[in-house]
Amino acid sequence: MRRLVIVFAALVCACNGQPALPGASAATEPGVTTGTTEAVVTGPIDVAVLDACPDLVPIPEDEFAARFGAAVCGEKAACGCDLAPGCATHFSALFEAVRRVARGSAPHYDPVCAAAVLHDTLAARGCATRSEYYDGHDGCSRGCQVFRGDVPPGGPCGAFTSIDVAAFADVCAGADMACGVLGTPTCEARSAIPTVGRGERCLSADGKTLLACEAGTWCSAESRVCVPEVGFGEKCGRFAECSPAAWCSQDGECLPLRPHGAACQGPRECAALTCERGRCNDFVIACRIDSPADLLFPFTM
Repeated sequence: MRRLVIVFAALVCACNGQPALPGASAATEPGVTTGTTEAVVTGPIDVAVLDACPDLVPIPEDEFAARFGAAVCGEKAACGCDLAPGCATHFSALFEAVRRVARGSAPHYDPVCAAAVLHDTLAARGCATRSEYYDGHDGCSRGCQVFRGDVPPGGPCGAFTSIDVAAFADVCAGADMACGVLGTPTCEARSAIPTVGRGERCLSADGKTLLACEAGTWCSAESRVCVPEVGFGEKCGRFAECSPAAWCSQDGECLPLRPHGAACQGPRECAALTCERGRCNDFVIACRIDSPADLLFPFTM
């Protein structure tokens, strides 16, 4: 998963939305406590979410912003992070902006998905550090979208102007669909992504098409083909990818990822994928949340 972060960062905003967009109390356990009003479903509920976590209590749309804002600040406080004055008000306004803009091209709100995302990114994650970002990050949400649109398979889609909106919304109608998964500005099923073998091209020259590699291989951002996974001490580079616990040195050798506080020259050397002031920094995720997208996209932190 860590290998695809850089590639995914380049793809995500180009994979959702339309070219132009129109301009509560904190729960003890976010996403689990019942809201004050009945949740209204305006689109299909992602059944995979219900199968994974059947006890989730839906979050009504009119509580979406306040619940997420309060939960973010509650988690920051629980983890000992610095809290700015008016934290909940500030974050509630950011999430309300997401809701308002998403409504322009993805008008169908899934209250169960909202509860699942809140649970996975805050309640379940707790005070986890950056190196633990993907540990069970979608245990309930399973990649669901809080806001969905009406675009059918093969229908045209464009780019959201906001990374925050792109994190929570997709204009495609089906729960198994996404915009741009085949490198074209159309809505397609994720299952339609072809799987290619070792040595075959998996990433297009413009970086917009990312194909799936067969088991035991990974898509190299350098060579743009599926390459084998190799372990500590083995040679790596354009045509071999180090295992998730290793990084490829300038000498082309897979070395163990560096821990928090170790000297580094670049983020790929660190288990936390963060090198700051020459040291690996495995920071507490909650303390670095500055925007809605930070809950779902590590590359925005």
